[in-house]
Amino acid sequence: MIKQIYCHKINKANLPPYLLIDEGYNNSGNGLTLLIDGVIEYHPDLFERITGCGDPVEASEIFLNYMNELFHLKEKVNGKYVNSYLKVLRGWLFNSNGKEGAVIKGWVESRFGIIPNFHKQKINSVNDDAYYNYLMERMGSNSSKNLIEHQFDLLYTYNQCAIKTFFKDSKTLIKVYKGVNSLEEFFIKSEEKDRKIMMLNNVTSFTTNREIACTFGDYIIETEVHYTKIIFIPELFPLIKFFGESEIIAIGGFYNTRVCYI
Repeated sequence: MIKQIYCHKINKANLPPYLLIDEGYNNSGNGLTLLIDGVIEYHPDLFERITGCGDPVEASEIFLNYMNELFHLKEKVNGKYVNSYLKVLRGWLFNSNGKEGAVIKGWVESRFGIIPNFHKQKINSVNDDAYYNYLMERMGSNSSKNLIEHQFDLLYTYNQCAIKTFFKDSKTLIKVYKGVNSLEEFFIKSEEKDRKIMMLNNVTSFTTNREIACTFGDYIIETEVHYTKIIFIPELFPLIKFFGESEIIAIGGFYNTRVCYI
């Protein structure tokens, strides 16, 4: 039997993959900063403007306009708008196992080196059919066009910059909840009563509202996410209205969780 591998040996960030998947990093109040190589260096003016904003409304407007101009997101090809990070986020919201989900999982794997463990089916190894099928959907989808990974580089870095700017007095860890119908897709590293250290998919959606999580499944997973693992947080995009469930999209790995059955 092939040993399950959760991450690659290298990535395109300043912290190694083995650290980013570890529960010691994910659930601790460490002050480490997670950066994707070269993003701030290539776009210094953007992030200087973000840090000088007075509130998230002003910052998000600057970011949205910057993205529209840089990637020509208002242009149409054959009557359709070109591919954008907003379109992919919208697709993730409706189905995290669809083509848009494959693209976001692929971006996390490329930048942070964390391999998905579920896409339509459980992925037990980079050598099995499930991983191959995920790669085919990731690379063959129209959702991968228009430098989409570079768009997500900027999205992630904007969120990190804005969190530090507007939530600097907040805690390093954010309490979140996730509702699921089964625990079968999760690898559980260790458990004691209702506490479990489990491997969450390399991209995972949470909500900050426990009542909302209760509507998505019979099991409620409660944990804390280090702010550097956050890809998207709706409070930083008040001009975007399609995230209505207090949904946070975060990078996965091993998390110390509390699981209860409702």
